[in-house]
Amino acid sequence: MSLRKAARPDKLLVLHHGALGDLLCAWPALLALAGTFADVPRYALVRPSHHFFVRPLGYLPCPGELLAAEDAFHGASLPPAAEGAALFRFCLRRLPDHIPKGAHCLAALPEEAAPVSQSLLARLEALRLAVSGMEECLARFRECFGEWQGQMSRFVGIFPGSGHRAKNWPLERFAEIAHALTRGGHQPVQILGPAEEERDMRLPDVPERHPQDLAELAEVLANMRCVFGNDSGPLHLAAWLGVPSAALFGPSDARRWGPPGALRLCSPLPCAPCTDDMLRLGCEKPECMEAIGMDSVLRALQKLMLTTSG
Repeated sequence: MSLRKAARPDKLLVLHHGALGDLLCAWPALLALAGTFADVPRYALVRPSHHFFVRPLGYLPCPGELLAAEDAFHGASLPPAAEGAALFRFCLRRLPDHIPKGAHCLAALPEEAAPVSQSLLARLEALRLAVSGMEECLARFRECFGEWQGQMSRFVGIFPGSGHRAKNWPLERFAEIAHALTRGGHQPVQILGPAEEERDMRLPDVPERHPQDLAELAEVLANMRCVFGNDSGPLHLAAWLGVPSAALFGPSDARRWGPPGALRLCSPLPCAPCTDDMLRLGCEKPECMEAIGMDSVLRALQKLMLTTSG
C-alpha cells in the first residue's frame, strides 16, 4: 500500500545501523522522509556520532520508549509507543525475518546494479513519496554541513585505510604517492580514524590529522585541494562536500558504492568486483587492490589538480 493511502502517522521513526558511507548513501532518502513527514515528530535510531548528519533534517534521538521498535523486526510485538508511527528500517539486501504491519524496509542493494542512493530513492518513489534529484540533495547537504573551500590549498588528503582490510591499497604505495606529491610542491596529509590507529596504518614522514568528531572531519576535508584513497566513509564525506576526490575500488562495486562526483579507479582484474556488500568475498586474500597501478593513481591526481587549478 502506498503511504498516501495509509492513515496519517503521528510520528516518524527511522532505523539505520550502517557505517558512515552507508549512512551518506541513505541521506537522500532520509531527506525525502523528513520532507514527507515534516508535520510530525521525527526520530532516528542511528549510531550516536551519526546524529550529526540527521539532526539538521529535524530528526531527534530515539527516545527509550521507541527503542524496542527494532525488536519488532525479529518477531517481537511493536511497542505501544511506536503504534501509529511511520516506521522505516534501512538494510542492505536481506530483509528482516519479520516486518511489522505498516513498516517498510528499504533495501540498499536490489538485484539491479544501481547506485545505492538512487535505489533507496526509487523504493520511496514506489511508495508514492516525493523525492529530490541527486543534485538537489547534494546542494542541501552542503548547505547543512559545508562545502569545498580548498581551491587554493596545497593540502592533499590521503585515506590509507577503510572499514575492511580487503579494500585497502598497499600502504607502501600510498607512501610513494605522498613522496611524489611532496616533490611536486603539494602537502600530503594522511587522515586517520580509530581503525587506522588501531591497525597502525600510518605513512612515515607524512603529516597526520586525527579528527575527533564528524564536524571536525568535515571541516578538515573541506579545506583540502583534493583527496584520494580507499573506498571509505571519510572519502564519501569528502565527495558529498564537493571536494575533488579519487576513490580506489577492488572487491567492492563502484557502480553501487561510488561516491558522487568522484573519480573511480577500479581494479583491472577480471574477477573484480566480487562483492557488493563485503560480507562474501570471491577469494580469501583478494589481489584486486594490488592490481591498481601507481601510474593510474598519479594520473587521476594530476587530473584533479588540473580541474581545480586557478
